Amino acid sequence: MFLLPENCDSGNFVRIDDNQLVCVEQCSDLEDRTLFLTGQCNSNCIMCPYTSNYRSRAEHCSVADLERYIELMDPYAHYLCITGGEPTLLREDFFKLLERVKEHFISISLHILTNGRTFYYYDFLKRFIVTRPYKTLLGVPLHASNAILHDEISQIEGSFEETYRGIKNLLSVGEFVELRVVTSKLNYKDLPELSNFIIREFGNVHHVCFMGLEMMGNSMVNREQVWLPYDNLWPYVRQAVDALVYAGIEVFLFNYPLCIVEEQYWPIYRKSITPSKIEYFGECNICAKRKMCGGFFRTTKIMPDISVYPFLGDNDV
Repeated sequence: MFLLPENCDSGNFVRIDDNQLVCVEQCSDLEDRTLFLTGQCNSNCIMCPYTSNYRSRAEHCSVADLERYIELMDPYAHYLCITGGEPTLLREDFFKLLERVKEHFISISLHILTNGRTFYYYDFLKRFIVTRPYKTLLGVPLHASNAILHDEISQIEGSFEETYRGIKNLLSVGEFVELRVVTSKLNYKDLPELSNFIIREFGNVHHVCFMGLEMMGNSMVNREQVWLPYDNLWPYVRQAVDALVYAGIEVFLFNYPLCIVEEQYWPIYRKSITPSKIEYFGECNICAKRKMCGGFFRTTKIMPDISVYPFLGDNDV
């Protein structure tokens, strides 16, 4: 049954089944609504915050439950994120849910997080075009400028070709695509070349996000391979950002501490970590810019060699 617990904010809902809490949905504010379709995925990214074991056994909520979640949402909400796992793996049910979203909401901006591989298949793309709500943005991860490194990170041979063709197909029909680059020890030296690759191949992409790691799941299991201190990472991110901005492509920075980012990049910096996951170091308490800073994932904060550089001076307003 569906309950609205007294200790939840208006708009939060959960499903209770045999005294077990499952399929939690955080929907307390019109700006932050998420629908998690499935934990299963056809990639096994080495830095994914879920483990490969979880994804291999993960089940998904029934379509009836997911439709009920949609019905409980405010029809005037103007943002919804659909995520997984890989949500497109639901195939027919994925399209059914897109139709339900389009019917329920008055004017929704839909953000779908997908690895893009399913859009390699043009029949799937054509079905998507006629089904999705009018304002839809697809967030697609691109790990590297070449197949060898991309496939090493996704741990699936051939994933680069499918992702590349999927993005090409989406852009060729005018779909809005956000490229998401998760930065790690494996790909940081490739970031400048990746930016040139994006400029050359995906010049009409909506925007590009560079994202710091959330150290849990596969990321933590593979921490020796993927973790790199921000001080070592940032110069390569900055070089990639500069190239994209110079080419006229919009860029954003997610999941990094503000103190490693020079002030001229603050306009593209975003506080992107879910509030319940954020932690700060003790030194951050004296920082004049703490309110602007997105902080650290609580699981990432335990990693070694993280340096913070508090800003001293007038507090931000």
